[in-house]
Amino acid sequence: MEKPSEEQAAAELADSVGEGGPSSVADAQAARLEDHVTLLLRLRAQTKQQLLEYKSMVDAHEEKTPEDIIPEKQIETKIEDLENEIEEAKVAFEMKKFALDR
Repeated sequence: MEKPSEEQAAAELADSVGEGGPSSVADAQAARLEDHVTLLLRLRAQTKQQLLEYKSMVDAHEEKTPEDIIPEKQIETKIEDLENEIEEAKVAFEMKKFALDR
């Protein structure tokens, strides 16, 4: 009786493979798993790229280069010079006013 049961098992296996049995189901699941892994890896790479871009944008806005610092110092110096000139002009005006009043 062993022979007919082995033949039946072989025939059932052949039928199930032809009908999309366990082998094709496993292949389909493996293909879906591979697609998901591929998608996740692609999304991971995109996320890393976006993170790098955002970091560089943040660094660019936070970081002041020497070119930025020098003009600020020059502007501050120029403002102080102009304030001193205004004070000198006010003092000169007051002196001339007092001279005319005498």
